[in-house]
Amino acid sequence: MHELYLAMCVEQNLPEIYKIKKCTYNKEFVTEFNLSFGYPKSDTCATCDAGNSNEEHVLNYHAAIEAMATDRNKPKEDIGLLYLTVDLQQTMPLPKILTSKAFYLRQIWFYNLGIHVVDQTKQKAVCCTWTEDVADRGSVEVASSLLRFVEVDQSCRNKHHLVIWSDSCAGQNKNFNIQSCTNT
Repeated sequence: MHELYLAMCVEQNLPEIYKIKKCTYNKEFVTEFNLSFGYPKSDTCATCDAGNSNEEHVLNYHAAIEAMATDRNKPKEDIGLLYLTVDLQQTMPLPKILTSKAFYLRQIWFYNLGIHVVDQTKQKAVCCTWTEDVADRGSVEVASSLLRFVEVDQSCRNKHHLVIWSDSCAGQNKNFNIQSCTNT
């Protein structure tokens, strides 16, 4: 928009004083018109996307964020507790080719389950990856990846409590497979 504004200034032969910098342009929109510039949010809920959020919905959102922050700090006080956040990344085609011809060719899909681990002494990220020829990206695969992580990773040893936070993708997280995986 700033570029369009500058083009308009040139087109209308406005004095140099009107050709402001991009940071000033953005600041003016934020302070005077309550508009902001940024990237679209991801992982938003259907209620918020539809513009139907009410006060209770917003309060629930803030309560969930606060609960997540509280859970994230608990491992610092309790050596037997492990905190995980889990998210299945957006699928990626392989190979990544930017030519239009590749759009019409069959590409294999690559899946990445990201696990962020917080315990008393450290934080780390772990990626569980596979391609569509090995498995799909449903609840069974997410549960299998979580179970394998818990069985293999050293940070899971000698823990009596595991706290897992994930997005609300029902097909991957809100189901019997995940419950039975985390209850074992």
